[in-house]
Amino acid sequence: MKVPLSRHRSGMRPQAWLAALLYCGVLTSAQGGELKVVLRYDDFSAGSRTETERTLFKLAQELGTGVLVGVIPFSPAAGQKQELPAAEPDLALPPEKLALLKEYAAQKVIEIGIHGFVHADNRAATRASEFAGLPLERQYQMLRTAKAAMESAAGSKARLFIPPFNSYDENTLRALDRAGYTLLSAGAGGPVLDQGGLAYLPGGPYPQRLKAAIVTALARGHTDALVVSTMHPYDFIGSVGSLPEFRRGAAQFSLDEVKRSLTALKSLDGAYGSHN
Repeated sequence: MKVPLSRHRSGMRPQAWLAALLYCGVLTSAQGGELKVVLRYDDFSAGSRTETERTLFKLAQELGTGVLVGVIPFSPAAGQKQELPAAEPDLALPPEKLALLKEYAAQKVIEIGIHGFVHADNRAATRASEFAGLPLERQYQMLRTAKAAMESAAGSKARLFIPPFNSYDENTLRALDRAGYTLLSAGAGGPVLDQGGLAYLPGGPYPQRLKAAIVTALARGHTDALVVSTMHPYDFIGSVGSLPEFRRGAAQFSLDEVKRSLTALKSLDGAYGSHN
């Protein structure tokens, strides 16, 4: 689906760099609407499984889709797993991780995004958040530092921000705009800025639910949008030990299932017009 990217979730079209990542199996209605799909992979970090990520990026390349990659640039200091470090840390990604990002970013298969600072809970808000509740200047320094470090190491622009825990506040938005970010991808329902250059792209369903989500959207007449399918390292089979508390008992999936889900979307092409 091609969601109108906007300051208030309508009106602003995707930037060219995002459009280049969109699913090539576009479903076009008789009325000219287009449904497109892009993947979002959060928690790319020094500790995530490089083999799984390489296979995912290669799969996306083969299917003609793109991946928004949420990179955790830094690691908390020892003994500070739930606290932000007092000093600015060094980039925590090993050479093989950076090489993987560079390879697929150069081929325009992925868009590198910043997924927080160290992905810690600052305990300044009423819910888990790394940014919400912090002063504007502190948030700006964190976002600017992460962006500069990632751009220098990966050799490409970092314009996307994915807040840890899908949590942010108005100060986050002002800091993002000031630091030069142009796209925020988070859960629906958060604050928006009436002014500035930020576009908003809500996260969406897991791959297994993609087809059902699109069929429902078509049935409701939503024919001009973009669907973002969100996933994490712990969602893949074989990573049971790293499942966070809120995902305990949830069904995991394989890369083959992701492929089948994306391939199944093409079968909707012939029936698309009947939903309008």
